[in-house]
Amino acid sequence: MFGQILEQVSRRFGLDPDQAKRLMGLLVAQVFNPKHGGPAGFIQSFRNQGLGDLIDSWLGPGPNQPITPAQLEGVLGSDTLSSFGNRLGLPAATVGTAAAAMLPAASVGCVPPRSRPRGVWSRSRSAGGQPAARSRRSRSVQVARE
Repeated sequence: MFGQILEQVSRRFGLDPDQAKRLMGLLVAQVFNPKHGGPAGFIQSFRNQGLGDLIDSWLGPGPNQPITPAQLEGVLGSDTLSSFGNRLGLPAATVGTAAAAMLPAASVGCVPPRSRPRGVWSRSRSAGGQPAARSRRSRSVQVARE
């Protein structure tokens, strides 16, 4: 799954494969950063920016809503995107655009179901409390379009 995302982002944004892989690693580290509350804190940061429905679309059944680079900057902060750019040798704007394209598809594999806020977890279950018949992992991966 991640290989396909990395390939698409590399091709679309002119990143070399190593830069795309390192950007993915930086994003995954953000999701699991214990200083920010881990996956639950990452999800909450979207809610705090008024993007709860957007992040819910990434975690529940159905299509993933895209995120704009400006929205992602609001969630992660401009300092974080600048830091990523410095580490990767890329402009922060390129990092923001590539990360915004990569994150919706990558989030499926990054956020463990038990770390999801209760409403999201229960939304992905059927009425009987069993996992929904259509798994998010079975959907094809497609990097968000600008």
